[in-house]
Amino acid sequence: MTFKIFHHPLTQKTRRIIRRGVVTCAVMLAVAFVTTLSVDLGPALKGSAEAGASQYMGRPMHIGRLSAHLWRGRFVFEDVVIEGLTPDARPFLVADRISVSMPWTSLVNQRVVFDAIEMSDWRMYAETFPDGGHNFPQFTRSGPRGPSDWTTTLQYVRAYRGEFDYVDHGTPWNTIARNVDVAITRPTSEYRGQASFSDGTILIQDYEPMRADMSTTFRVVG
Repeated sequence: MTFKIFHHPLTQKTRRIIRRGVVTCAVMLAVAFVTTLSVDLGPALKGSAEAGASQYMGRPMHIGRLSAHLWRGRFVFEDVVIEGLTPDARPFLVADRISVSMPWTSLVNQRVVFDAIEMSDWRMYAETFPDGGHNFPQFTRSGPRGPSDWTTTLQYVRAYRGEFDYVDHGTPWNTIARNVDVAITRPTSEYRGQASFSDGTILIQDYEPMRADMSTTFRVVG
């Protein structure tokens, strides 16, 4: 006696269920893979990013590694260094990791929206001189700008686990803020933020150093 079990209705239904289950699992794995996919953009694009940033700031900038999470539109910069006034000077900024998130959908409406920028494990060194000079790079552009159809918006930025060292060579005095945590959001048309640091040090001329801690909220106008 021969049983044609592969044509039995129950067997066919079971096979359909299994096939759908396999397809569903495959889709879930594909989505999970694309969501977490991190692509190393390689030395060519990293070099272009370094050159563009260096030209904009008027100061050499170096990136150890540049990668992108394609699905989320997030770019990750690792081992970032912005040099000081001279190659031998102390770097203005050293950051282990800077993450920039930009949803692709906003580009359709000619809008560049940075919904999150985060910088972690960083050290910034700022100094001023008796003649009024300083070591800050050129972060902004002055003078009139032509009209543009594009708009740029920043929704959230946070810099944490940082250290800020400021030296005034004219007075002289300096302060070191440790465990810096700064967060800025844009809940309305106005930017608001909060900042804190702990275990800081203030040294004025030849006086004994003083400890400093701070916690504050602020808003950015104009």
